[in-house]
Amino acid sequence: MKIVRLIVLALLVATFSSCGSLKGIVVSKVDNVQVNSLEGNKVNIDLVAKVENPNNRKIKIKKIDLDAVLGKQQLGKLTLKDKVIIPKMYTGDVPATIVLELKNMLMGGSVLLSGNPEKLAAKIRITGKIRVKVGLFGKNFEFKDQTLGEIATQIKGTN
Repeated sequence: MKIVRLIVLALLVATFSSCGSLKGIVVSKVDNVQVNSLEGNKVNIDLVAKVENPNNRKIKIKKIDLDAVLGKQQLGKLTLKDKVIIPKMYTGDVPATIVLELKNMLMGGSVLLSGNPEKLAAKIRITGKIRVKVGLFGKNFEFKDQTLGEIATQIKGTN
């Protein structure tokens, strides 16, 4: 679950540090990562992120649709169960549920439970998109075969 926590933290930091002329959103930590349910090959993971939104607008993460690949093996798909809303001028905990749909239960589970999470995160490649909405405006951030670090850099560079 350490690798899932690292993936979620990197995605939240990358997503919250974007959105045009908005002030930077700070995600200081991700806590209370718990497997809520396991249904077939889908794992519902509940987590709470400590977030600071200094903006006068609430921010919604509408959708996460990402494929995770390690080498030539597809680990699975990461999606957001329900949209996440960060209130305006808010500092505090923001809960979310991420659904990890494993392509191969045996391979995916063993990768997630083994090795150094930071080294694994550097090897995992992400393809897909994150949909963020601020006020009336929405934006899709699309990624193709990028590491989490590359995704964070790409989003931070968009204004």
